[in-house]
Amino acid sequence: MSSLALEKGMPCSMDAERAILGAVLLDNQCFDQAASKIKAGDFHLDSHRRLFFRMCELAEVGKPIDFVTLTEQLGQHKEIEAVGGVAYVTSLTDGLPRVKNISQYVNIVKDKSMLRSLIHTCTATVAACYEQSDTATRIASYHDDQLMQLVGQQSGETRHVAEFSEDVVNQIFNIRAKGKRLAGFSYGIEDLDFKTTGIRRKELTIIGARPKQGKTAGLIQSAQANCEVGEPVGLFSLEMNKEALLERLYASVARIDYGHIREPYLLTDEEARKLLLAKQVVDGWPLYIDDDPEVTGNEIVARSRLMKKRYNVGLIGVDYLQIVNGQGDMRMRMIKLSRLLRTLARLQDLGVIALSQLARKNDRDVNRRPEMDDLKESGSLEADANTILLIYRPVFVGGEENNPNGSKTGMKTGDDEIIIIQRGGSPNIAVVTFVGKHQRFEDRSLKAYF
Repeated sequence: MSSLALEKGMPCSMDAERAILGAVLLDNQCFDQAASKIKAGDFHLDSHRRLFFRMCELAEVGKPIDFVTLTEQLGQHKEIEAVGGVAYVTSLTDGLPRVKNISQYVNIVKDKSMLRSLIHTCTATVAACYEQSDTATRIASYHDDQLMQLVGQQSGETRHVAEFSEDVVNQIFNIRAKGKRLAGFSYGIEDLDFKTTGIRRKELTIIGARPKQGKTAGLIQSAQANCEVGEPVGLFSLEMNKEALLERLYASVARIDYGHIREPYLLTDEEARKLLLAKQVVDGWPLYIDDDPEVTGNEIVARSRLMKKRYNVGLIGVDYLQIVNGQGDMRMRMIKLSRLLRTLARLQDLGVIALSQLARKNDRDVNRRPEMDDLKESGSLEADANTILLIYRPVFVGGEENNPNGSKTGMKTGDDEIIIIQRGGSPNIAVVTFVGKHQRFEDRSLKAYF
């Protein structure tokens, strides 16, 4: 801690702390105003922390909070001398008028408490830097996460409905005026947009599928659809590097064979021309890619906040949840990560899409429709997500003579579905077909691409 901080002392307001404690003793109705926003730890003076903590205990059991009950409670825990004696307790109301509203005092105490917390956080960060206990990136990420938690403590204040109802109604009518069903960001699939109204801000969407069934392609397609209309998008690509992601994007934008991009000697002159045009188009998009394979949940949150501040990003994608770096077993990591992403969406006004692997219950049952329980560690994911999309890609089974057009067993039928599960809504299905060579989903009615 700097010499200036030591010289000035920690931020506090003893007058405000005394006013709160005295007001509660004079009128117990003041206690709820205080307890709704501050806790004992927010008081700076140890005696004041003890006094408020014992007041909380009395309130929890329904007892009145007055000189007699409070001193008795302190006596049971042998704390009377620690708070300055009975004389100090009785002095708390000296010269204090009865007041019905102590919110101003409460706000002062809370603000001073947050300033002290900021000092502790910054001091810990400085110490970690001097000790070189971790990489600079991880220390900065932890510091940013602690700051976010401090700010988040201020976001849960109760508000009267009239204070925000106009904003809600204006948003509804603005969407209505556009004459479209899309109420958020596009998935890039018309039927899916129609049946979900899109990816809304402040909400978490989970896309689940088994390996190689189009999770990443769906995320890239959504990024493409929004960048095309000027909406900035940020992608965290943990599974593949940014170059491979861009190759998939070029195949989707140019509608050229992805296999030919991977093996460029196969590119025709026309495909090469389309590829260069796609490159020019994508270069002009507000698309930002982070392909750090070791990124943690806290770092995703910190970097997302930075993307929003720098580039006004509104949509974030994470590919994929199970390989995000973190401590503990898979279950604990998923619980922490899904809550981090849900909080990120709400506090930063972002739409967040996160991809998830589906568990394999029975490899032989290749055409079983996926269910929400198939999400790995589905308890936390389904609880935190506002929308869950499950990709279903059936294959031909049986002998070739029993399959249309003599298709071989194991080949995709083209009758793909995206199963839609939305909080508060009925399950639905978007009918699509995955076009592998273009690395994108198309509505099944669009036959031009097959």
